[in-house]
Amino acid sequence: MTPFYAFAWWVTRIIWAVLYDIRVEGRENIPKEGGALVVCNHRFMKDPIVLAHAIPRRQVFFMSKAEWFDNKALGLLLRMLGVFPVNRGAGDMSAIDHAVELVKGGQLVGIFPEGTRNRTGGPMKPKSGTAFIARQTGADILPCALLFGERQGFRSRITVKIGPVIPYRDLGFQGEERTSLRRASKLIMGRINALLGTDISEADMGENEENISLVQKVKEYAGKHNAGVIVICAKTEEELSQMEETDREMFLEEFGLKESGLDKLIKASYSLLGLISYLTAGEKETRAWTITRGTKAPQAAGKIHTDFEKGFIRAEVVEWETLLECGGLTGAREKGKVRSEGKEYVMKDGDVVLFRFNV
Repeated sequence: MTPFYAFAWWVTRIIWAVLYDIRVEGRENIPKEGGALVVCNHRFMKDPIVLAHAIPRRQVFFMSKAEWFDNKALGLLLRMLGVFPVNRGAGDMSAIDHAVELVKGGQLVGIFPEGTRNRTGGPMKPKSGTAFIARQTGADILPCALLFGERQGFRSRITVKIGPVIPYRDLGFQGEERTSLRRASKLIMGRINALLGTDISEADMGENEENISLVQKVKEYAGKHNAGVIVICAKTEEELSQMEETDREMFLEEFGLKESGLDKLIKASYSLLGLISYLTAGEKETRAWTITRGTKAPQAAGKIHTDFEKGFIRAEVVEWETLLECGGLTGAREKGKVRSEGKEYVMKDGDVVLFRFNV
């Protein structure tokens, strides 16, 4: 910490202690030594000062938009405080190189990854700039969040939440560059959104739901009312709806998702209504039939045609996963995986069935 930064820190600390009610949670997570990227949401011009106050005994070197340095006096003051300029949206390698130099020198570099102020206080969206700098520096990430009360002004409350460090190894910089950067960005933004307790965003998709505070609050409420909860990001679903099947699969994999929100909603709705589906497969088509859970084979056959139920003899059944593993119905028969079930058989979700009947 430079003498000028220390002096400015103490002076503004005294002034701001009078102006605001600043509370800090998680100071124990601040690394005592070594370089790291301090990453935080951004709502007001005072944010760097608030964040700096939450991190005592260590100087934070903030990135700031280059326009602030156009004024010579202000630019000089900012440089004396360790602030350095970055040309937003221009891939400013000189600023990135300076950040790399600082982090490798054991310093803390402060970044507001959205690139500008988020005046709504809503969830942060993944942007790759911070992840790119992290990859260049090999730095750990210190996620932070600034929470402001509804009332702004004298003695208004500001809460600074400092989360656990995200080790560099957890950022997952493997494989194709664009995919790995997006994955790391999603992780970083997800941690900040979890601290903010904001709505579900693209950054949260694929994140362990236990790490999202808002989800936990909703689950607690739902549990008291015997209701279920599913997590869906409307923005992600909008993008998925406009993609081809192959692009959709790649998109889901990139976000660490096994299925879309729409699929989860359908499954949850089926469960709530007590419904399941079985499948019939032939040369011309494969079709799913919806039935009530607990339906027996003859009644399930009647969903296709009443003659199937009236003349029911037996049902030849195989689970859909087994069918895929065997490469089709012929392979399943050869391996003895197709069962013959009678009138008392209770249908299961995902059964692939061939009904034998005689009318």
